[in-house]
Order: sequence, then structure tokens, then C-alpha cells
Amino acid sequence: MAEVITFLEKNAVNNPQQVIDYIVSTNLLDSQYSNSAKVTMLSHYAKAHQYLGEREKAYRIVTQAFDVINAGDVSAPAHADALFVRAALHAEQTHYTDAIADQKAVIQLYPEYTNNRIIGTAYTNLADTYLALTEFKNAFDALYKGQFVFKAIKDQNMLAVTYNRLGMIYRTIGDFDKALDNMLQALRQMEGTAEDRRLAITYNNTAIIYKDLARYDEAINFHKRSLNLKQKIGYQRGMVYSYNNLGETHRLKGELTEAQRYLDKAQVLATQLNNTMLLGSTYLYRARIAKQQSRLDEALTHLDDAMLIYQKRNAKSRIAEAGVEYGDVYFNQGLYEKAQTRYQTALDLSKEVQKNVVTFAAFEGLVNALKAQGLYQQALAALTEYQSLKAALFDKQSQQRLESLIVENQLFSAQQKLQLAQQESQLKQTELERVEATRNWIALLLMAIFIISWLIVRKVQQQNRIKLEIKTRKEVEQSQQRLNLALWGSGDTLWDWDLINGEIKRENLPAHSRFSEAASGLDVNSLKEFVHPDDYNLLNDALNTHIEGKTPFFEASYRVLNNQGEWRWLLDRGKVVEFDDDTGKAVRITGTQRDITTLKQQEVALKELNNELEQRVLERTTELATMNQKLIHTIEKLEVAQEYIIEAEKHAALGSMVAGLAHEINTPLGTAITAVSHLKMQTLSTESQFKSKTLSSQGFETFLNDVNNSSQLIESGVGKAGELVERFKLLAGKNSAQKPEDININNLLTESFKVALNTLQISPENAKLTLQGKASLHSFPATIAQVFNILIENALIHADVPFIEINCVIETEAQQLQLKFYDNGKSIEQGAEKRIFEPFYTTKRHRGHSGLGLHIAYNNITQDLKGSIECFNVSEGGLGYRIKLPMLD
Repeated sequence: MAEVITFLEKNAVNNPQQVIDYIVSTNLLDSQYSNSAKVTMLSHYAKAHQYLGEREKAYRIVTQAFDVINAGDVSAPAHADALFVRAALHAEQTHYTDAIADQKAVIQLYPEYTNNRIIGTAYTNLADTYLALTEFKNAFDALYKGQFVFKAIKDQNMLAVTYNRLGMIYRTIGDFDKALDNMLQALRQMEGTAEDRRLAITYNNTAIIYKDLARYDEAINFHKRSLNLKQKIGYQRGMVYSYNNLGETHRLKGELTEAQRYLDKAQVLATQLNNTMLLGSTYLYRARIAKQQSRLDEALTHLDDAMLIYQKRNAKSRIAEAGVEYGDVYFNQGLYEKAQTRYQTALDLSKEVQKNVVTFAAFEGLVNALKAQGLYQQALAALTEYQSLKAALFDKQSQQRLESLIVENQLFSAQQKLQLAQQESQLKQTELERVEATRNWIALLLMAIFIISWLIVRKVQQQNRIKLEIKTRKEVEQSQQRLNLALWGSGDTLWDWDLINGEIKRENLPAHSRFSEAASGLDVNSLKEFVHPDDYNLLNDALNTHIEGKTPFFEASYRVLNNQGEWRWLLDRGKVVEFDDDTGKAVRITGTQRDITTLKQQEVALKELNNELEQRVLERTTELATMNQKLIHTIEKLEVAQEYIIEAEKHAALGSMVAGLAHEINTPLGTAITAVSHLKMQTLSTESQFKSKTLSSQGFETFLNDVNNSSQLIESGVGKAGELVERFKLLAGKNSAQKPEDININNLLTESFKVALNTLQISPENAKLTLQGKASLHSFPATIAQVFNILIENALIHADVPFIEINCVIETEAQQLQLKFYDNGKSIEQGAEKRIFEPFYTTKRHRGHSGLGLHIAYNNITQDLKGSIECFNVSEGGLGYRIKLPMLD
């Protein structure tokens, strides 16, 4: 069975049709195997159909596997096989939430502290799914956990896979240098391994990054390495991919003949494999070559063939890519409306799947198609959207790279701790080995002393027995009478066996014994009909060994059948009492038999009790060891988690501030730049009309309106950026120029309230400030006034109620001012109390608020005023702050 499973696992991907034919021809699924084996076979059967593009069949088969799983008694690895296949099918259909659930279910099949290849693979697949969702932070985190597992189990091959995945993520976010570094690290990890297939895939992915960097010679070199390995192991499906990649790379390098040669090989091999799904890229790359050579009708034919395959696979990113190629061909044919339609369809689809390269290419084609039709207004709108999207993508990629830096730092810290733990473990192991060696030498010495002592005692015992036998022989007649009385009292049976004449005599036999008082027999075979078959050999060996003089006496415990059909236990003891003078052989042996059935029953009960006690002790010891190990793992995990959280919060805050800064400044500047571009275009157009004397008064008036509108946009955008820069300056502002003064807090709050009403143009009839208590403070008046203005304006802006009530409770305690400042407006979401002081955090961004006010107030209070501030939700509604300000010297 193991050989069958190995065959299916190896060929489900490499030769899927061979696996399907084998299962069908042998009726393998109808055979009587365990549930675990059935689930594993169904999983590989489904995987083979999946790789042939037969998704519906694959899904039906994997559903059968889960029917078997629900019936019970399935091993965790078999269950994991089914979950992996179903997750892959979900991912192909872009049901990423379901795929993530299945991949997490694999991890939950095992205890929390388990490290094995299946769990590491689940984390790696989970990262792939998060990557498809462009959740890069989660993808980085999953890969980090996968690396931790593979390092723990020392799986070099799968560790290389994680570096491969990291490289692909960095490629996705546009950091090609780091992508290449990780790919080369993956190759170093795989040096000297026998994983030719994985090595071939890694060569292929490294070549793709070289292609992205326009280093086509290195890309071709690595693609050829990948192809050579695939040919070596017979991985024909992978060879098709390599032929396609070599064709596309040679095309980009300008070597169209060589490109066509590799694409011909790809088409021939895919046809031989009867796998049309592999031909999509081949047709697409042929179309690009035909387009470059102006063979436009041929290009359309190839694109039609590629589109049929992509639509069958529902490969949206590839459909969008082909759509751009359609648009280019139609544009070159002068069919601008058709080109516009194709570009627009590709644009919508690429946005959906977040294929940015295709999106930008579709935008450029769409703008050109609109311009060719004279639709300048639509072209300008498309160009404006393109520039905005590009700016947003820049911000997003900056954030993604920052997140990757955070995870890299976490990974470095974890690796440092892991190395330290391994060093400590090695030191402890060395010490244990030293102690164990010392203990072994002591044990050997004690054993030698014990053996020597035992031999001495044994010799003494033998001599004593010889003396005792001589004395016994002389006293045997005298003791015969006493023996009969003793037998009657003890219930033992005395037997005497003449080994020469074969006469056996017994005295004091039990009432139901099948033995007779007088019997005949020359050896123990005469007792065979009475003795239990399992005990006969033991009795025979013990008696013959003693008769041969190899043991000082005979002793055996065995079962005999009585007249009532019961098996009774006897303890039989005897001794040779007479030897032949000439030969020295035994001629007479005498002994006793005692019924020990009750004793044996008690012995069995005692053994069972002892085994039960030992089992309980073992279970308790194992339980304590497990609990101790879990406690150690928990402590280590908490320590790692604590440092992880602290570091993550630092980087997250920095990332948020950098991303917010870029976004806030890019938005107004982007608006200004767009307006400048539009103004420049209109100026050139008007100048051209003026010089050609075709400028009408209405055209000039339109030009003036555009100039006026563009100027307003530029003024607004640049002004907004300037305002933001001034606010950014406040983030680093210090009070070196201020001197502490005595401040009347009540008057300052009242004045700040009036200024806020005037600034925000809010009627005093719609807002009220209530002060409870009085106090003065020796501190910086301008800084405190700025803080009060921010808090009051923030309350007035975000309250969202018809009548705003602001309350301030003022107290003084131990040279410290304490303020409780709260309003009757809306509360904030649970958990947002800690984020409210972060830079750029705001719920009113759509109204033009930047989210810097409370951050400035927080910096002023904690840095300049040496105080503290915390936020809380008021139970009856509203938002409040607790502020503590010390007296300053």
C-alpha cells in the first residue's frame, strides 16, 4: 500500500493522466483499505484532475474524501492531504476566504507546540493565499512562522521554498533587489539536496526576476538551468513552462527567431501531453511576436486561441493581459473604437485582480485610443485617473516595503533568540553527556563488584548444599515418619521416582487428582497427558536439567487437569537422592507437589494491580512532563511575543506616520501637478490656435476659464501642502523660547472656547463650556493654550450633536494640575483609544482633516509640559480626556 501511495503522490502533478488511468484501471478506490488510505488516494486523484484543468471533477472527488473523513478514524496526515487539495481548488476560483480556512484547519489538526513538515507547508500555502489577496503583512507573517517550523525540524528543502516565496512577494511589491537576494538564498539552501524539481522551480522564479530587472542574459541562463533539471527528472509539464519563459525572454531581448523556436517546442510538448491548458502562454507570446512583426491578423488568431484557454481557467489576470494585446493590435489596425473597448475591459479586470503592470499598460492604450478618436476630455479624465492611481500605488508600495522591514526585523530577532537557545541547548547536552558517561563507568564498576560477589556466594551455596545432601541422605530414614506427618499437615504430595525401573509412587494425593499413587514411566513424557500444553516444555526442561546434574534441585510451576476438568497450579520441587556408583547418573529422585492455585490467582491479581499502579505513575509522570514542557514553551513564546509586539508597535507607528505624511502631501501636490499639466496642455493648444489665427473669442474665453480653474486648484493644493508642512513643524516644536508663567486655567479655557467658536463659525447658542473648580499653574502659557484650542476644536468638530456641551473638572493635588475634559458627542470605536493620538488618525478625512491635531497636543503635553494625557469613552455618550500637568520651574 505504501508503494501505491508513493506512486500517486509523485505523479499526481508530474503525470496526472497516468495517475487517473492507474486508479481507474485497477479499481483502486473500490479496494478494501483503511479510511486514511482512501482519503489519501482520493486526494491525489482529485489533484490529478485539478492539474488537467478538470476543476469540477476534482471538487467532486475531494468531497468524497471529506465524506470518508466525517465517518471518522482518519489520520491527521490524510486529513491534511484533503484540506490541501480543497484549499488549492478554492484558491483557483478566487474563494480565498475558504482557502485560508482550510489551510488554518491543517495547522489545527496538531497540538499547539508541534513542529512538522505538514504544518510548515500549511503556513507556506497560507502565505501564497494572502499574497493573492495582497495582504502582504499577513503573507510575511505566515512565511516567518513557516521558516521557524522548517528550521526547528531542519528541513533544508522547505526552508528554501520559504525564501522562494519571500522573493515572489518582494517582486510583487516592486522591490526586485530584495526579491533577487531571497531567490539566491533559496538556491544556496538547496545546494547538495536531491530536490531537483524544487530546484528547477527556484531557478525558474529567479530567472523571472532577472527578466523584470531587464538582465536578459542572466534570465536566459537560469531558465536553461531550470529546463535541464526538468528534462533530467522527466517533469514534462514544467518543461512547457520553461520553453514559454525562454521564448518570452528572447523576445524581450530582441531575438525573435530564437523566441519562436522555443515557443514551437512548448506547443509540441503540450500537444503530446494532451494538455491544452498549458498552451495559453504559448499563444499569447506568439501573438506578441506577430504584433512586433506587424503580422496583425496572425496576432489576432493567436490571441483568440489564448483567450479560449484563459476563459476556461477563469484566469482573470491573464485575460486582462490578453485584452491589452487585443487593444494594441486593433489600434495598429486603426480600429480605435474596438481598441478602446478592449483596453477598458482589460483595465476593469486588472483593477479587480490588482495586476498593476497590466493596469498601467491598459491606461496608456486607452488614453491613446481616446486621443486618436478626438475624445480629448475623456482622454484627460483617463490620464488624471491614471496619475492618481499611480500615486496611490506608490504610497501603497511604500507602506508594503515598510511592513516588510518590520517583519524582517522580527525575523532577525527571532533568529537571534533561536540561535542563543540552540547554543544553550548544546551546552546542556554536552554536560548531560559528560554526566551520563561518568554514571555509566560507575554502573559498570558496581556491576563487576556485584558479579564477583555473586560468584563467591554461589560457590559457598553449592558447597553448603553438598554438605546438606550428605547429611540428608543419612537422616532420610529417621525423617520419613516426620515427613508423613508434615505432608498430612501441609497437604503436599510426596512423590518418589525410580528412574531405572520407571516406577513412580505418590503419597497424600489430593481428592480430585488425576495422578495415581502408583504409575510407571522412564521420563517426563509419562506426565504429558496431565500437564497443560503451554507448561509441558518448561517442566521437561527443568526436570531433565536437574537429572543431568546441571542444577542443584528441581523446581517447576505448572498446570495439571484434575477429575473435575479444572486446571490446577502445582509447585513441584524435587531432588536426585541416589546416583549410579559406576556412571554417576541419577537413578532416583524424590520431591513434593503443592497446590498453589490460590497463590497464583493472588499473584496475577497483584501483578495486575502493580501494572495498573505503574501505568498510573507513568501517565502522571508523562502528564507532568508534558505540562512542564508546555509551561516552558509558553514562557518562551510569551517572551518572544512581548518583544515582537513592542517592536511591531514601534515599526507600525513609524510606518503609519511615514505613509500618512506621504499620502497627505502627495494628495494636494498631485492635484496641483494635474492642474499644471492640464494648464500646460491648454496653453499649447491655445497658442497653436493663436498662431494659426483660428482662435475664436469663445475659445479664448474657455481658455481663460481653464486658467482660472487651474490656478484655483494649484493655489488650493499648494496652500494645503504648505498648511500641512506648518503643522508638521509643530510635531517637533520645542519651548526653548518660552518661559514658565503663572496661568489662570479657568480664564485660559474660557478664552480658548471663544476662539474656537469664532474659528469654526459656531454660534454660542449651539455650544456651552462648563467649568468645575478653579486652579492656576506655573507653566508655558502658549503651549497650554494650543493644547486647549486643539481639544476644544476637536470636540466641536467631532461631536455631531445639535447642542454641544463641554465639561471640564479642574483639581489640584501635590503641585500637579488634574483636568477631566469631556463632551456629550459621539464615542469612538472600542480599542481606538490608543490610536487616537497617532499621527494622521482621523474619522473625518473626507472633510479635509489630516489627523495631526491630537498628535500635536499629545506631544506638547508629554514632551514640553512633562505631563500625561489619556482618552476614554464617556459611559452616557461622548469622548473625554484625563490630563495631568506638573508645575514647571
